[in-house]
Amino acid sequence: KGGGLYRSDDSGMNWRQVKGLGYPSNDHFLEVRVHPKTGEIYVSVSGTRKEGSKKFETGGFWYSNNDGKSWTNVAKALDLRWQERFAIVPSEPGTVYLAASTPPSYRQGGVYRTTDSGKNWKQVLDVNITKQVPYSSTGILQVLSVDVHPTKPNVVYACTSTHGLWCSQDRGNTWKFMKIPHFRVSHVKVDPANPELIYATTFGGGTWRGYYLPE
Repeated sequence: KGGGLYRSDDSGMNWRQVKGLGYPSNDHFLEVRVHPKTGEIYVSVSGTRKEGSKKFETGGFWYSNNDGKSWTNVAKALDLRWQERFAIVPSEPGTVYLAASTPPSYRQGGVYRTTDSGKNWKQVLDVNITKQVPYSSTGILQVLSVDVHPTKPNVVYACTSTHGLWCSQDRGNTWKFMKIPHFRVSHVKVDPANPELIYATTFGGGTWRGYYLPE
């Protein structure tokens, strides 16, 4: 109890719980982002399940365009059970990339893109693409996060725990595998002093630095 989204309007001195989003059976709130130009708020709530059960309770991907006064689950039509982290594009209001993993019995893992704040979605990365690199023999794709290059918005990174790191140079329309020495990749960050240098963090494999595009 006590999970959810909390807001402070005085630099963290006081906090209040934000109401109107999420589902009573799931308080696995994962990530919140505010668009720097429009003020739109996006919140990802990951899936949950009881121990020993294969049934996932979805959390939803929530959106507000009125400073949190009201909320809509804008990814409801996708019926995702295990949405993960997401990325907004500061130079393109309304464009969001949402990562998803594959729960038991649902082949939903991949990256989903919207260009109209969640009214319409397109899956731009799935296991049919990533299976070119056979790290996982199960055909299950677990995408943990999506990162967008801060100065080159065409460049998008998909970080997976099953198939390594993938990069798109055309806003997710096509993808290439990036060869780094570990396949469980959790995040990519661009060096603020050098936009052609990235850092990739991993689960159990350290942090790696290299050129921002695939070979």
